[in-house]
Amino acid sequence: MPNSKDLSSLGASSESRPQAGSVASPVASPVASPVASPVASSVPNFLDFSHTLIIGASVSAALTERNPSKLFLLDQGSLHQAKSHAISGSPGARVLSQMKKSILNGRTAVLAVDLMFWDAVMGLGEPKESRAYLKGFFNEIRARDLGIVIGNVPNFHGLQIHRDEINAAIEEECIKWPKTRILRLDRLFADCEKRGGIEYKGKLRTIRELLPDGLHPSAIAAEAICQEIFRALDMPCRESLKQERSAL
Repeated sequence: MPNSKDLSSLGASSESRPQAGSVASPVASPVASPVASPVASSVPNFLDFSHTLIIGASVSAALTERNPSKLFLLDQGSLHQAKSHAISGSPGARVLSQMKKSILNGRTAVLAVDLMFWDAVMGLGEPKESRAYLKGFFNEIRARDLGIVIGNVPNFHGLQIHRDEINAAIEEECIKWPKTRILRLDRLFADCEKRGGIEYKGKLRTIRELLPDGLHPSAIAAEAICQEIFRALDMPCRESLKQERSAL
């Protein structure tokens, strides 16, 4: 079990209880269909996803067909070389507190689709602690010269009272590191709600089809998020934030 003190130097002082499923391990690669018509099959030269760490909560812990990160790496042909550190239902502060820094050794990139999702929820996240762990995590990433794609927090539920503060913390760290790309989950979910779903293979797929249990993505939604990862690769953080603010 990872030592909860191993990342105490990242800035948060409180310890988290170890939970089942937090052990970092190589990613298994069950059979799954490749991503349907990805937006692009190329990656910017400075981003190398050959040995990726997948980190986050339940979406990052899911089986391949419902896991956007694994679908992306499957398309890149590097899923079997990935490692995973994901704890379902846990805020990023807890996930990071239970992560050994050594798991980053030998990695070339990080996919953190849902790392900070639960930090925004009342009663689960404490913004000050979450900011400290996120800052420390990015310090480790910069020290190792790693690329990272990190998802921001969509407007998903009224209990996400810390959403704006967590997203601001993500933006602040991303701007500091050129090898960062923000996965704009807020924009994806806003568009989905506005249109009543997303187009997939010529048919509008409803929110119920995309989120069968009201929270976790279906295989269709996972592919949609995967394609957003491809789009994010082409948009530096400063440009992405500039476009977002100009649209307000």
